[in-house]
Amino acid sequence: MKTIAQQLKITKFPFEIKDSSNNLIYFENSNGYWVKSEFDSNNNQIYYETSDGYWEKSEFDSNNNQIYCEDSDGYWEKSE
Repeated sequence: MKTIAQQLKITKFPFEIKDSSNNLIYFENSNGYWVKSEFDSNNNQIYYETSDGYWEKSEFDSNNNQIYCEDSDGYWEKSE
């Protein structure tokens, strides 16, 4: 499967995509390594994934406190 930069025929690296809040939502280097991120409406990073298969998911409460976190290594934590 081609990376975003390969699909777009990008030749200048690093290749970055930012959202309207200036959060880095995609990064790719010249070796094809990439990182994707998602953010909630309060700019908290709620998802992170790398091209080598690692990922993290987080949830935040209305006060921007992290209340849940898990990752692909099996770590998870829930705050009360």
